[in-house]
Amino acid sequence: MVVQQQRQQAQSDKNEVTQKQLIALKKAQSELIQAQSVTQMRETQEQIDSTSQQLDQLHFHDQQRRDLNAQVIQITSHIEQLESEINGYEKLITTKKASLKSTQEKHQDKLNQLQLQQKVAALENYIADLQDGTPCPLCGALEHPYAQNHPHLLPDDENSQLAQYISVLDEQITELNKSITAEQASKQSTLASKKNQQAELTAQIQQHDTAITELLYVISQQMNDENLADSTIANLIQPLLALGSDNDIVPVLTASKNKLATYKDRIKDSLALYDRLLEDMSRLRKTLETASQDQQVLANDITEQRYKITITESNITGIDNKITENFAELQTLITAILQRIDPYAASSYPTEALSTLQRAPENLQLLSA
Repeated sequence: MVVQQQRQQAQSDKNEVTQKQLIALKKAQSELIQAQSVTQMRETQEQIDSTSQQLDQLHFHDQQRRDLNAQVIQITSHIEQLESEINGYEKLITTKKASLKSTQEKHQDKLNQLQLQQKVAALENYIADLQDGTPCPLCGALEHPYAQNHPHLLPDDENSQLAQYISVLDEQITELNKSITAEQASKQSTLASKKNQQAELTAQIQQHDTAITELLYVISQQMNDENLADSTIANLIQPLLALGSDNDIVPVLTASKNKLATYKDRIKDSLALYDRLLEDMSRLRKTLETASQDQQVLANDITEQRYKITITESNITGIDNKITENFAELQTLITAILQRIDPYAASSYPTEALSTLQRAPENLQLLSA
């Protein structure tokens, strides 16, 4: 039983140490969730994820807007270049139109000259056909002194050259008209195309601007809702909300995302620590439960041993009482026997049995002691 009692004391001491450890864990757990409960931390995690997704959308729209703005700048530069070229072409066209006008005037002069010479030639050809007595179709004269021996006239080389020159002028006029029309059409078509692209890109930029404005408004409303918003998150993204959509939001947006990520990691570490504390507390409770069961077994063993000892002591007491009773009876019997053999005590022939009976009271007293 002593061994069981020592084991019980050792187990009790061990349980006390475990209990102190459990109390320390409970205190650490209480301090951990003092500022924010586990439920609140998990809700804050979800809010950080939601806000981070919104910031990612902001970043996407802003990046798209920046890319489109860069394209608009390039197109605007091209448009300015085209307009400059068109202005230059207008001067060239003015020059070509002046050249065209001069060429057309030359063409008309040469055409008039050719027509006149053709009329003169026609008249000169008609002189040879006049006959005396026949009236001249021009003047009505009946005598024709220049008609005799006058040969039929043919177009001379000058008229042929004039006709060729007029043909060349016709080609030049046609080419000038084509050149002016083609150059104007090409540049104006390219300019119209670029302006259409510029308008489309500007519309897309406006869409992204609207999306950014709406996202900032939604985030702002969420941060102003005391029932939903975490004050730390609201403080972290307040600089972004104060900046507005018309400014360069990239630096502040990046900083806000990094701060939210840090805050989320901190909450994640707190929740991980809380889970470890729960596991440690569960382990210690199981240890205490097992130890309590073992201690109960030891207590039951000790109780059983004590019960057996009590029964044994009771049995020994009964045996002692029985022995005492038996000694009393023996004492009475020996006294009676001695009284009967007392007459023979003075006999000259003592026997060994008689001597033993005579010493019996002394022996009984020694045994009873």
